[in-house]
Amino acid sequence: MRGENVFGGERIMAQRITSHGRTVEIDASLRESLKQEEITQSAGGSFGSYTLYLWLQTKESRAIVRLTDRLRKAVRDSGVSDGFALISAMHITAAVYVNDYETGIMQD
Repeated sequence: MRGENVFGGERIMAQRITSHGRTVEIDASLRESLKQEEITQSAGGSFGSYTLYLWLQTKESRAIVRLTDRLRKAVRDSGVSDGFALISAMHITAAVYVNDYETGIMQD
């Protein structure tokens, strides 16, 4: 185990499992994985946009990085009071998985 994340006041240690013969890091640290962050913001008329780009590089080729707290902060910082958030992976070998946090799901 290495690294530590806080979720809902609970400390969760990063761990590694093996899936299909490959190592997967669960709860990889966002702080350790984040290589670059860029924010663009625009406003015009009654519409505006706030874009947050995150570039991540994990220690393992397969990893699960919790982005929830960083995305919540981006929504707060945007000043948007009515609208939606679009979260997507901009690379063919990356994915965004949306689910309630449960350790059993991570093991599956």
